Amino acid sequence: MKFLIVFSALFFAFIDSVLALKKVSTQWQISEGSRIDIKAKYTFGTHELSSDQVTGIIYESDKIYSGQIIVPIKSIKEGNKELECHLQESLGLNYNNSAFPKKHVCDDQDQLPESGPNKIEYSDIRFDINNIEKNMDKIFVTGKWTLHGISKTEKIEFLVLEENLNLLKIQSDVKFNLTDYGIIVKKAFVVSVNNIIDVKLNLVLKK
Repeated sequence: MKFLIVFSALFFAFIDSVLALKKVSTQWQISEGSRIDIKAKYTFGTHELSSDQVTGIIYESDKIYSGQIIVPIKSIKEGNKELECHLQESLGLNYNNSAFPKKHVCDDQDQLPESGPNKIEYSDIRFDINNIEKNMDKIFVTGKWTLHGISKTEKIEFLVLEENLNLLKIQSDVKFNLTDYGIIVKKAFVVSVNNIIDVKLNLVLKK
């Protein structure tokens, strides 16, 4: 009888440990269909840019969350290669080393060099997650944006568009103040870009 009691205790302890391990390994992958859309107002209108190369992963263990959302700046497109290269100058270059922003450093093919002081040093826009709260059809994600080498903590409100056991589609509208991240957008004659830009995040997460 004692043997059965001990065996049962060990068996259920083993099951609990397996379930706990399974819980630790729960993760959501940012998947195909995820994208960001950017609207940047300038003197004569609005630049509309987007990226469908949003990647990242969210980990969950006993309601403790971590993870990241990553957007490569080279993936942000508008259809105008010159503008896209100028965007990479503003977001990706280390102004302490580069000739930018005193002058544009994109070449005749609207490319930045792969090496030297004018190469891209800040290649991604990144959001590191440290907490998630759910309330009805909304999800509140707290984390740290890192852009142009500068980090800022923010709480983002996402609207749940679709949800089941293995799929989650969420959407959020956020604003960035470029001056908060030390970002300079070089003027072209009288044309300038507003420091406040609007970003729409559409994320598709799969287990």
